[in-house]
Amino acid sequence: MPDSDRTRALADLLLAQVKDEDELVRLHRQLDIDANATTRGRIDQRIEDLVANADSIGQLHRLEAIVRSLPVDRILDPDHPPIPVRKLPERKPWIEIPGLAGVIRDPSVQIVWEQKFHAMKRRVCRISADGIPGTGFLVAKNVILTTYHLVDRLIAGQRPGGMIRVWFDYDPGTATTEPSGELHRLDADWWIAYSKSSPVDDLPDDPRVTPHPDHLDYVLLRLADAPGFARGVVSMPADQDNGNLMPGLPLIMLQYAALRPLEIAVSPEGVVGFNENGTRLRHRLNTLGSSSGSPIFDMNWNLVAMHRGFVRSPPGVNLDFNDAIPIGRIRDHFLNNPGVRARLHREVGW
Repeated sequence: MPDSDRTRALADLLLAQVKDEDELVRLHRQLDIDANATTRGRIDQRIEDLVANADSIGQLHRLEAIVRSLPVDRILDPDHPPIPVRKLPERKPWIEIPGLAGVIRDPSVQIVWEQKFHAMKRRVCRISADGIPGTGFLVAKNVILTTYHLVDRLIAGQRPGGMIRVWFDYDPGTATTEPSGELHRLDADWWIAYSKSSPVDDLPDDPRVTPHPDHLDYVLLRLADAPGFARGVVSMPADQDNGNLMPGLPLIMLQYAALRPLEIAVSPEGVVGFNENGTRLRHRLNTLGSSSGSPIFDMNWNLVAMHRGFVRSPPGVNLDFNDAIPIGRIRDHFLNNPGVRARLHREVGW
């Protein structure tokens, strides 16, 4: 391994994050490096080989970006951990999800919940933006909503949409099996509208400092085809506002972590509240690296927010919440822009 502060720091970060052989193999795949080319020894030795190989082929920046997306796991409530969707039974899946059995008791509600769950999980996708993983979801037949910060470098650099890949029904595979899923590409004219992220989000939380109302950290991506015809879409609510989300309201989230299959997170008392200007929803859902862009629902599977990221704690304070962008704010932002609204009406039908 090259003797440099940069590569040593990166190897240390990987050692803290990579837990097993499967995760290490998936990292190799994200960098298009043959996992068999590294030493078949201890994890620490193989990580050093991975960093050295990435450095030798000019991919160290991509590995650094991937690693930055990994250490943001926020398990705020150990009693309600994220559950892999594929491990849930087809019938009565809520029984296996901690926190739901006590909430969903009415048989008629159970039937509707189950139907919507199976529909919604098909509309959430894993995104890879030049190797950086994230989550998104269909909001129109050929349009995905996700976070702007996932693709900001590509938009700023006017890079082609071919650097972004989208999978539905994604399974990352294991050390002995290849990843699988339904792969889609973006259109040549690949983004429709966006709102930049806020520098405030990178600062320790301060109630007196809020993001600019136009900094909502979202982007609408245009796919080259239209999987929403077969999969359906996550409907944008016509009248959802922050007043509907009272503290203590239960929340659900579907998320793709960097090295995991689709997972469902539930918080029986998910809503904490809003920041001062209502541009961020504070929530207690347990999140994993690369869950930014995940849809957040109420118990009736109504879309209420898009997860943005974790909230940095001020010195001496341990905050117990993450944050998201209220979906009503996102909807109002692009619909109140005449140019964007006309384009969406013409191309998407909104």
